[in-house]
Amino acid sequence: HPAMVVSHNLHGSVVLDIDGQRLDATFLTKDGQVLDRYRMDKAVACTDPDGDGVCGIVDNCPSTSN
Repeated sequence: HPAMVVSHNLHGSVVLDIDGQRLDATFLTKDGQVLDRYRMDKAVACTDPDGDGVCGIVDNCPSTSN
C-alpha cells in the first residue's frame, strides 16, 4: 500500500511544539499556509498489578492474573 496518501511538491517548514508529553506538528508552506497538522500524546506507563501483561486500567480483573 502507498505510504503517503497525499504528496505535496512544495517548499515549506515543519513546526514542532513540545509541551510535556504532547507533540504538535504543523506543516507550513513558504507563504504561511497550514497544509497539515497532527498531535501525538505519549502514554503514561501503565501498571500491571497482577503481572498478566495487561495494564491494570484496562484489565477486566486487575487483581487476579487472567
